[in-house]
Amino acid sequence: MMRRPGQTRVPPSIERPAPGALNHTSRTDEETPMSAPKQSARTHEPNSSRRTLLAAGGALALAHRLSWAQEKFPSRPIEFVVPWGAGGGADQLARRVGKLLEGELNVSVPILNIAGATGNTGTAKLLSAAPDGHTMCVFIGDTLASLAGGKGRWKLSDITPLGVLIRQPSGLFVKTDAKWKNFAELPADARTNELKVGVTGFGSVDEILINQMNAKGHKFRVVPFAAPGERYTSVLGGHADVVIEQAGDVRSFLANKQM
Repeated sequence: MMRRPGQTRVPPSIERPAPGALNHTSRTDEETPMSAPKQSARTHEPNSSRRTLLAAGGALALAHRLSWAQEKFPSRPIEFVVPWGAGGGADQLARRVGKLLEGELNVSVPILNIAGATGNTGTAKLLSAAPDGHTMCVFIGDTLASLAGGKGRWKLSDITPLGVLIRQPSGLFVKTDAKWKNFAELPADARTNELKVGVTGFGSVDEILINQMNAKGHKFRVVPFAAPGERYTSVLGGHADVVIEQAGDVRSFLANKQM
């Protein structure tokens, strides 16, 4: 997503790229570098699914058209903000997309990991940058959820979505040798015993899910981890009983039969 310089209307849905968000080139949507790394979408989207958007600090469709005659875009490196710690899915995605963009735009795309406040600290970095297209940010559903819950200090009209990079549902993961051998056993145990759940942060989609389960009589306690690596290892080290994550983000743990 990008910081929005004016009062341009926000697209009614952030699930798809803003029309014309990259029309400073002659490519079609399918040919833009933003859509190249896009993963295939699931046909179903459960409530616990996360959506990741690419966001950038300046409405390219407007800002570039106005300044094209004065200055070629991009004129300097483009900072790519990841509002989470290194090693997680958002970080891996940004680094892969950044490499692709460097080849397309002929400038460096440094990755800035700025974790905290369920992604809102990194988003604040984006919003503090000049709206000239030289700062962009990964935006995921957890940060959007915090905004919907009133925890964010900005609004959707402050940013411009550029495109959906990946969509995948979240799941509940436990250590391989945990006592629960199927999903039914986990919530059944949580009716009598408090279970700790590693989540991305307060106000996130993860916490909303846990609150919904607790409202039905379960005893889950959220434990927030801004750094993805800490969240993953919390289960392996016994600091949490369960972690909420997408399968792709913990693929190495699944492949090694640790989760």
